[in-house]
Amino acid sequence: MVEKTLRKLTRRALIQEQRDEARERLFRLHQLVLEYVQRHSVDLREAHHQATLFDQEIAQENSTTLTLDDSRAEVLNVVTKLYI
Repeated sequence: MVEKTLRKLTRRALIQEQRDEARERLFRLHQLVLEYVQRHSVDLREAHHQATLFDQEIAQENSTTLTLDDSRAEVLNVVTKLYI
């Protein structure tokens, strides 16, 4: 599935396939697409900052400390309280 999608994007010139020194495949956005995205994208830094503040507030309200000795059930319980 991923390989098929990468081939389609490459054929449509949205991404470019390259090889690094170790001959590993790398995919990069075509320069024109990258410039378009950079010009038309929204700055999400403020939204990320607000989300971080919200997460910190929730964590303080539910201040539960987990350690490496906690069981999986205890961890799931905390995650469920915080995010669900």
